[in-house]
Parts: sequence; structure tokens; C-alpha cells
Amino acid sequence: MSEFRYAAFISYSSMDAAFARRLHRALEHYAIPGALGSFTFSSANKPNRLYPIFRDREELPAGDLSEAITDALQSAGALIVVCSPNAAKSKWVNKEIEHFLATGRRDRIFAIIADDAPLQAARGDSAQAC
Repeated sequence: MSEFRYAAFISYSSMDAAFARRLHRALEHYAIPGALGSFTFSSANKPNRLYPIFRDREELPAGDLSEAITDALQSAGALIVVCSPNAAKSKWVNKEIEHFLATGRRDRIFAIIADDAPLQAARGDSAQAC
């Protein structure tokens, strides 16, 4: 049994909410093939499922990370960061990454590039690329 309440925490800019919603649904419904072995990623004890995955559904309040978000980050086995120009500009995505890094689980951070994010900089503006 896993020590984590959540298999993962999805960090994203509110501007990428539609992508994060689709990613959340796809991950929670994916079944890891049994031929790969038996895995349990959270205390929900659903073998070979990435379940549950935390995704906040509201804007974060101004100031520090809310207690609920901090709790969820502590309780997540991994951090999935939706990468986009919006996320690169988001102080909340940055705070979530910093908080997760502070837990000593650097090797459990995964980057997913949003499907509408530009992969190359437009006219040399690297802030517009992933």
C-alpha cells in the first residue's frame, strides 16, 4: 500500500484548465497493463491505476499557497506540471513546484507540454516556447 493519499498532483495555469481537465480524466481512467506488474500509487489501493489525482478546481487565493493545496502537495506521490507559456508566467505553478521540491521528491516531477503550447519561440521570444 502507498503512503500517499493522491497518486499525483497536477499543477497548471488556470489558462490551461481545459487541457488539465482532459489530462486528469485520461490519467485516472488509464489502466496500467498487468503484464508490467502490480502497482499501487495511492492509499486508495486501486492496483494499476493512477488514482486519485489531485487537480484544484478554483483559483488560488492571493498570498501563500492555501492549506488545502499544501496538504495535497504533501499527500501526492508525484507532481505533474502542465507546461505552457501560461504556466511559465504563473506564480502559483512556480510556488507549487518549489513546495514539492522542498519535500525532497525532485525525481517525482513530470513535465507534460500542453497540446496548444508552442514548441519553438516566435521571433526569438523564449518566454513564448516550452
